[in-house]
Amino acid sequence: NGARIGVTFDLGCSIALGEVDSQVAATQKLRSEALQQWTVRRQPPPKTAVATSSYRRLIPAPSDSFVLAITPTHMLECEGGGACRVLFARPLTALSVVWRSAEEPQRLAMVYDDRYAVWYDSNDRDALISSMLDTMHAQGLAVPVNTPEGAPDRTVPYALPADKALQVESIFIKRLAALCDAGVLPGGDDWDVVNPLVVRACGELLVHAGVGGLQRDHGAREVEGALLTVARQLKGRRSLDLGEESEMVVLLRSMGLLIDTKGGISVLSKASKESDIAQGLGGVRAGLVSRSGEIVATAAGVARNILVGEG
Repeated sequence: NGARIGVTFDLGCSIALGEVDSQVAATQKLRSEALQQWTVRRQPPPKTAVATSSYRRLIPAPSDSFVLAITPTHMLECEGGGACRVLFARPLTALSVVWRSAEEPQRLAMVYDDRYAVWYDSNDRDALISSMLDTMHAQGLAVPVNTPEGAPDRTVPYALPADKALQVESIFIKRLAALCDAGVLPGGDDWDVVNPLVVRACGELLVHAGVGGLQRDHGAREVEGALLTVARQLKGRRSLDLGEESEMVVLLRSMGLLIDTKGGISVLSKASKESDIAQGLGGVRAGLVSRSGEIVATAAGVARNILVGEG
């Protein structure tokens, strides 16, 4: 009886089918422990995926929809429809990073510590990511979402009501604006060393923005000082390759978030060519020709926000 005595394979290993059945039952039981669940659609990895997997051949072909569920210990992918059979289960501790596409508003990816990556589309992508992060935080876990290495910790939940999110973001925009007279630091031959206080304030703004960016309703008076602070770190730079790559990315990402608000669009529309803000945009142009792919991609995102605002 195979279920009792097990089966021996040619490779010299043996497996008891009863143990397999027990493991399958335990995996399916995880489904009943789900704290949150979302409907998603599996997508093939892009040509330049953040990770590759030798296990992809074991994954079922894409269907119309799957259910992504999170338990106190695992991330589950389940069949859609009524069956909801668990297709795979990964420990939350193995989740390495969540990627949120800037170009495709429904696309996200889960990347695990063995570089296995799976890509999904969801109509509620940002709400999914916010709920997932809050659920993990409640379990004492954290995972970065396109967040620069070494960024400060977030101090509030991701899934905040819009009015509360606006208040939290305003605090960090005002902190950044308070540094508008900080300027760059003298650094010998590198006269244009960025101010670490500004970089830190930009990092705090990034991690306290929503997964979809800042709320749109920040006004011009609030945003202008913060944009001025960032612009003064970037103006006059012919190259962004002289400084730390991570610092330049943080400055550019902060500028992009601030521009993508009602106040940011208003400030840009009124800025003269001689203003510090307009000259700071020269740093975006310098970023587009950087030797760093990450700086180029970030600068391109800022440029896109500028063009959308001007349109």
